[in-house]
Amino acid sequence: MGGQGKQDASRAASAPTGNLSPCFEDRFEVVLDEFTSRFGDATVFVNSPTRGSWDNGGAQEEDRVVTVEVMVGKFNEEWWADYRETLEARFVRQALVIRAFKITGV
Repeated sequence: MGGQGKQDASRAASAPTGNLSPCFEDRFEVVLDEFTSRFGDATVFVNSPTRGSWDNGGAQEEDRVVTVEVMVGKFNEEWWADYRETLEARFVRQALVIRAFKITGV
């Protein structure tokens, strides 16, 4: 993923329900295009059968988990907070995780 001295990696993880339908595939294509345009590269991980599971008041819920990874030179917390809200609306999620970690020696 482009080793151009980039120090931070950020991941946006979403969990669409069930199999990836064409509408979800299209939405992930938009995310990939947005990241590639803004940051120069991005990777989408659709590792089947990756699933999330949780207890929802006594009923077990499940989602497929998809991870999008992008490396950035500097983490802009405000931009990522705003973008997370955009993704939550786009994928109709109550919550979505954005993780950031520092990479050294790249």
